[in-house]
Amino acid sequence: MTIILQAVGVLAAGLVLAWLLASALAPLQRFRFAGVGIAVVAIAGVLFVVHALEIGSGLPESTATAAKASLFDAEHAGNPSANNAFLVWARRQMLAQSGRGSTYYLDPPSVLQNAELGQWSTYVLLPERATAKLAEADWIVFYEATAASFAHVRREVGQLIQFAPGFAVARRSNAR
Repeated sequence: MTIILQAVGVLAAGLVLAWLLASALAPLQRFRFAGVGIAVVAIAGVLFVVHALEIGSGLPESTATAAKASLFDAEHAGNPSANNAFLVWARRQMLAQSGRGSTYYLDPPSVLQNAELGQWSTYVLLPERATAKLAEADWIVFYEATAASFAHVRREVGQLIQFAPGFAVARRSNAR
């Protein structure tokens, strides 16, 4: 971003200088400002090139550092505190059994009160769409659910597929 702002600054200075030389100054003053303007633009150009070379020389090093992360770590760096393995597993379960276009309800709803976890979970579970109403969901995704959460929806679900204690998915019996 800094290099873009520098380039815009050099261009803006050149345009202002061109306008001053073309219209605003008397002919004798134009020559003095032209010399100063050429010096300023030359210095700015040299500084821009030096900065661009510094940034360019650091790119291979930064990509080598990033390449050391595993694919899973890189894909799930947005929220490392989330149970990413479960969220990926839940997405695969939903896609494998119903294809794209399903909806899901995240249970318990308190998961969505944690803004970071709520947004991250809906991102990882894409292309399935989250719904705020249990009645509109094809799937129920249990994230750190209690036995009470499982019990209150037991009559609405077919098979409960458990990933780990408190983590499961269930397809609603009246799902599309």
